[in-house]
Amino acid sequence: MELIEQLSPEQQILAGAVVLFSRLGLRSVTMDDLARELGISKKTLYKYYRNKADLVDKGAELVIDHIKEFCGQICPKEENPIDELFILDEGMRNFNKMQHQGVQFQLRKYYPNTFFKIKEAQRKNFMEVTTQNLVKGIEQGWYRNDFDVEIIANLHYSRILMIMDEQYFPVSEFDWEKLTREALIYHIRGIASAKGLEYLENKYSQKSNEQR
Repeated sequence: MELIEQLSPEQQILAGAVVLFSRLGLRSVTMDDLARELGISKKTLYKYYRNKADLVDKGAELVIDHIKEFCGQICPKEENPIDELFILDEGMRNFNKMQHQGVQFQLRKYYPNTFFKIKEAQRKNFMEVTTQNLVKGIEQGWYRNDFDVEIIANLHYSRILMIMDEQYFPVSEFDWEKLTREALIYHIRGIASAKGLEYLENKYSQKSNEQR
């Protein structure tokens, strides 16, 4: 509560809108709903945001900034690149749990410009983090040194996109947490050195088996 109160009125509105959109979806929340839920007048709402599309766009930028901040805090802190990957994976899974299932579809259908801006920002951030992780792993001997970093980073990103596509992995048939964990272990096994594989087996295999 104190953190919200420290924000400017414009930032408070934006933070509240993001929470509502994440919980209820974009399509079902109107500007009237936002004003009522946030306890402000529509006049105040329109003082800071031209329309709902403007609010959705600014909200998307806020989410992107939070993801960048999360990745920026984890990557320099973790010494082991394999641990880093698991922490990032858990963070992204928690982020997806907080989202209404229809948000991605609604963004693409009703706010395509915002959708593609988010996708481009996600790709840029993901590639930066993944590339840094690969380089760190190679330098420390946890990953092999005989693969092309750029190609592997792109392959990993493409795999994540496929996992998020319901055409390939319908949410009614696949458990999101198990799916992302299996994909991550698959990725690590493909790049790890003997030292990295031993570390993976010792630290994470038991946990992975318990989740199956």
